[in-house]
Amino acid sequence: LYFRLAEAYGCWLDAIFFDVPYEVCLERNALRQRRVPLEAMERMARKLRPPSYDEGFRKIWVVDAAGRARLLRRPKGGVPGSQFPAQG
Repeated sequence: LYFRLAEAYGCWLDAIFFDVPYEVCLERNALRQRRVPLEAMERMARKLRPPSYDEGFRKIWVVDAAGRARLLRRPKGGVPGSQFPAQG
C-alpha cells in the first residue's frame, strides 16, 4: 500500500530499522510508565524482520541501541536479498 501511494505521488520510501537486542527492549520497557505486555513484546520479537532493498526502499537506515544510525549499503551488482551484518 505505502509503495503504491509513494509511487503515485512521485515519492521514495526510506526504512528506519531499530536494531536493538530484545533484552535491551525488555529493560527499557520496564522503565516505562505504560508498559507493553510481555506477551506482546514476545510476539512482536518473533515476527520482526529487518527490511530489505528487495522491498523497494530507496534507503535503509539502521539505528543501534546507542542511537547511532548507519546507512545500509545496497548489495553490489544489484543482487537482491540484502542481509544485516552481525553486530559486535
